[in-house]
Amino acid sequence: MTEQPSTPAPGQVPSSVVIDTNATVKKSHLAQIIAGVVAVGLIAFTVVYFVVHDPKPVYKPGPEATAVVAGLTTSGIEVEFTDDELQCIDTTFAGYDVSSFAQDGFDPFATSLDEEGNSRTSTMFDECLPKATRVSVIAGSMSADGFATDEQAGCIAGAFDDVVLDTGGYAVAFGASSSDIDISGELFQIFDDCGVDLGFDPATSECETEQRVLETAIEAYYADNGVDPKSWDDLVGDWLLEDPSERFEFVPAADSESYPAVHGIGECEGYGV
Repeated sequence: MTEQPSTPAPGQVPSSVVIDTNATVKKSHLAQIIAGVVAVGLIAFTVVYFVVHDPKPVYKPGPEATAVVAGLTTSGIEVEFTDDELQCIDTTFAGYDVSSFAQDGFDPFATSLDEEGNSRTSTMFDECLPKATRVSVIAGSMSADGFATDEQAGCIAGAFDDVVLDTGGYAVAFGASSSDIDISGELFQIFDDCGVDLGFDPATSECETEQRVLETAIEAYYADNGVDPKSWDDLVGDWLLEDPSERFEFVPAADSESYPAVHGIGECEGYGV
């Protein structure tokens, strides 16, 4: 229904307001569209944010990994391990007695372990630690012993790791078959390349090289124990990979003022004292 305007009185301005009661007002959908887009955007942002920022649970090291880290620290080897590495170390040493590590130290290249301990240590190197961490442990061991500067130790450790991997990995290096591997030539060259003077030329004869290795092992035994070794039996295992008695005779110290020596026999006759 349309309401007609009334006739204006004389002198009045006629009104032109007309109200159409049947008229409809169209509502804009723009606000609804914007609101929908914003809502979808917020949901997407929330999902992406929590996917990206949801922190991975921090791994709490178990007793085995804790003991290994503490043992390394006691031995003067400072290494930062990732959570994945620590978890793998826990699994590797699970069931093995590591209670002495924290107090006595744990240097994989100096600590005397039984066969099982050596096996688990080699597994740690082969399966738990990437190259960077392996190199850090090896270099730390060398630096802690005062054998080389930090720079030299890092250089030697990286090259040593490559040689070990090329010869079968750490399971072989730490295992019973280590005596079957002769990497002395490569190691002497590595020391020379990294600026560590061992006091002899890597190109010398095998007997002279072995003589120097045996003399170094005797000195290392004294440095670790405060007393001289009395036979090859004291050295084989921790300081020597194999018994050299077919090529060299062990000459014990005659008294407190003298030192043990080596004497070449068989194919190495004429070397040593």
